Amino acid sequence: MNINWLPNLILLLFAIVFAVEALQISTDEDSIGARMVPLGMSVIMTALVVIQIANDLRARRSIGVDIDLATEAAGAGTISLHGFLTRSAPLIVLMAVYGVFHVWFGYLIASVLTGYLVFRLFGNNLKTILIHGTVGSALLFVIFVKLLNIYDPPGSLIDISGL
Repeated sequence: MNINWLPNLILLLFAIVFAVEALQISTDEDSIGARMVPLGMSVIMTALVVIQIANDLRARRSIGVDIDLATEAAGAGTISLHGFLTRSAPLIVLMAVYGVFHVWFGYLIASVLTGYLVFRLFGNNLKTILIHGTVGSALLFVIFVKLLNIYDPPGSLIDISGL
């Protein structure tokens, strides 16, 4: 079954949700604040997905001109349901889990926990997971929150903003 439309639809949904959530992040009046990056990413993602959808629709209308029929008949360039469920769906679920963890625990703990899950998904051993997940998350926390002074909203369950 050809489900080429499904990844575009999911990315568009994530982009819209990220934009709505980014607009709810509080910022100071005199600074750019924490909402700049997620809002910018969601705007860029929305634009790219809309361009991709438009290209797909254009290609469907002019199938004889833009798409090689032999390639399409062979199934090249299509996404199978099995491939989507085994490769892309776990990453999409982890993106949603990261968003929930970020609300509950704040940036640092959410990044460490989600990093562990992502490294495990890709089959890394425990040593690699502990070193890269913890050190990478802590390094990014120090750079963005401490050095660049970007506001990190506290988690609703655990607040480590005083670190």
